[in-house]
Amino acid sequence: MRSIDDHDAFAQACQGVDVIVHLGGLAHITDRQLAGQDEPYEQINHQWTSHLAKAAITAGVGRFVLISSIGVVATQTAPQQVLKESDTCQPVNPYGRSKLAAEQTVQNLCRNTSTSWCILRPPLVHGKGAPGNLRSMARWLTRELPLPFASVKNRRSLVHINNLIQAIELAARHPAASGEVFHLSDGVDRSTPEILRQAAGCLGVKVRLFSFPVVLLRWIASLVGKSGMVNQLTADLVVDCSKIQYTLGYKPVNNPIEV
Repeated sequence: MRSIDDHDAFAQACQGVDVIVHLGGLAHITDRQLAGQDEPYEQINHQWTSHLAKAAITAGVGRFVLISSIGVVATQTAPQQVLKESDTCQPVNPYGRSKLAAEQTVQNLCRNTSTSWCILRPPLVHGKGAPGNLRSMARWLTRELPLPFASVKNRRSLVHINNLIQAIELAARHPAASGEVFHLSDGVDRSTPEILRQAAGCLGVKVRLFSFPVVLLRWIASLVGKSGMVNQLTADLVVDCSKIQYTLGYKPVNNPIEV
């Protein structure tokens, strides 16, 4: 495919297809000049999804499964709060806004057509080869760097790649998945120190944690442009995956952190 505007390529790719699972998208921009802008995310995550969904509908694809993100709802939760599918979506960054726009477009385009839709909203996905913050954690741990997270008492929902695959298979095949949005997780929540200790065990290295005031850590992060990463490591983000469990029979396995 030459570009995201290559409509012929989209049309050809959709011919004879029963189900499309759309995982493509832009999640990380390393260029600081572009990182805070909506346009790159809008173009890839929203417009590209729109083109693909239109091609799927024209080709008569039976179901369009969109892998979205829990970030369309929130990037953190208050104490005792759990994110449910019925919660109002309040994305706080360009990535979340583009993913929400993609969700809304897919639902609108598929309405009154033969193509049904299903949307999955995973939190951070873990497993061998995971990118983003988990890859950064692995680098810290293998270098045996002292890490200032011993005082962090947060709760984070994650989803293992195998659990995500299980959910995708259910979303693609199960009749009850049609026209539904589902939140995903491993069914357990972990603190950042717990995540680091499990990751260290996977790597066969010793984790070195020390206490440091979380408020001060966040302030330092804001000065060096790392607020997003430190918030992920210190704040809560708890996701309720009960809907997909009772609707589709999703049975998450509590896999340890792999990096």
